[in-house]
This record gives sequence, C-alpha cells and structure tokens, in this order.
Amino acid sequence: MPCLLAKHARCCLPERLAFLADSLGWERFHYVGHSWGATIGCHLSAAFPERLCSLALLDAGYLPAPPEWSDPEAMLQRARALTSEFRFTSWEAMGDRRPPRWSAWSSTALAAGMRRGADGAIVPGLAPEVYAAVTGGVAAEPPSSALELVRQGGVPTFLIRATEPSDDEPDRAAAAEVFSAALPAARVHVAQGCCHDLVGDLGTSLGQLLAEWLNDKA
Repeated sequence: MPCLLAKHARCCLPERLAFLADSLGWERFHYVGHSWGATIGCHLSAAFPERLCSLALLDAGYLPAPPEWSDPEAMLQRARALTSEFRFTSWEAMGDRRPPRWSAWSSTALAAGMRRGADGAIVPGLAPEVYAAVTGGVAAEPPSSALELVRQGGVPTFLIRATEPSDDEPDRAAAAEVFSAALPAARVHVAQGCCHDLVGDLGTSLGQLLAEWLNDKA
C-alpha cells in the first residue's frame, strides 16, 4: 500500500493532495504528515476519509495555532526578519550554522529548503509572503476544526508528539488531552526528549514506531 509523506502543507490543500494521489494511481494510501503536513492531514482525513488507510501525525495536528498567527501583517514582518537573518554567503557557510541536534539528514533537509537569491546569497526557499499565508491559513482553519469529521470518518490515527522544549510541555500535554478526548480511538505516543523535528530526533526508530502501530491495527 503506498504512503504519502507531507512535511510542508497548508490546511487549504486537501483537494490537491487527493489529486496528487489520483495522478499517482493511488485509490487509497497511508498518510504521514509532519508539522504543517500533519495539520493538512487532519483536513485531508476529514474531507476524504475513504481515501486514507491510516493517518499519522508528527508533532502537529493537535496544537492550537499561536495567537500571533492571526495577525498576517505581524507574521509577514516576522518572516521577513527571519529571511534577512537566515542567509549565507555560500553553501559551505550555511553548513557552519549547526543547531545542537545535527546530522547528515539535517544538512540535506536544510539545503533542500534553501535557494540562491538574486544577489547570490543562499536564502530560504519559502518566500515571506507564503509563510504569512500559511500561518494565517492554519489560524483560520486549525486542525481542531476538523477533528469531529476525522472521528466520524473512522480513519485509524496515530499522533507522535514531542516534549521539548520543556517550557512548552505543559501546553503540549494539555493539547494532547484535548486531542484524545476528540479522537478517543487515536493512539498517542509521547517521544520523550524529542523536539519538533521528530524525523531527525527519532531517526530509524520513527519507522519502527509507525510499523509497529500499523501491525497492531492490522
């Protein structure tokens, strides 16, 4: 059975993902969504439950949008500031900026999200305007607005959530309880010591977690 992995998506895109599956000849498929991709996964499951064999959410799809995401002008200014800060003179210079959690996968993933700008600098591939549109879309249509339809659709759902940074853990735990109340049949796994980048932090054990869950529900 095919699997569609989405790392970056917007909550107005379920139809496009269904169209993508059609173009690949996938009548039904497993969906794994990370970050924005998990948010879109909730809306995809709500809109097209008959297309999904399973829905796996990686540290999103359960958290409410931050209040500031409802202010598109503020988010645009923030995105422009981040873009201005996160720029490098060369691909080699970009590799020198390494966060505490780093791996060869991290380097490849970072490079995939960058491009050479008009001035020759290496800059984020995501335009500030797109970032502001995405955050505004998530604020307008949060995953919580789709959970009742997800429950009705009956698609087996698996949430893997992070615990870092620790200052955010109380809010994460509370949001996970609300998620579980909305989807009592969903399984929730707490990835202790992991940050939002579950793919990088868990590595091959992420695949093992997903495989074990799929085997248990088969």
